[in-house]
Amino acid sequence: MAVYWLSFRIHDDAAKGKTYDERYGAFEESILAHSPTYWKETTSFIIFNSSADIDTIAANLKIIIDPAVDLFLLRKMNVKSARICGANHDPGIFNLITYLKQI
Repeated sequence: MAVYWLSFRIHDDAAKGKTYDERYGAFEESILAHSPTYWKETTSFIIFNSSADIDTIAANLKIIIDPAVDLFLLRKMNVKSARICGANHDPGIFNLITYLKQI
């Protein structure tokens, strides 16, 4: 199993026909489907373990959010593997995490 960290922002308004609470809840449920063990004591940041690969997790999360307004950054720990998806208005992240891939 690999350990991942996930930072995200769910836009306050309704998007894709779902409320903020519906999208936030579905986002968390998707993580729980990958791992019953997680840590989420801080706002919009979760650490979890999963046997799924980073692209599968990222694809599942992308389906739930509205990339026009929501955003997530997913990183697999102990290897240089990270994915970003959504409304990222600061391309400087690609200078900070040079192996980051946009999906």
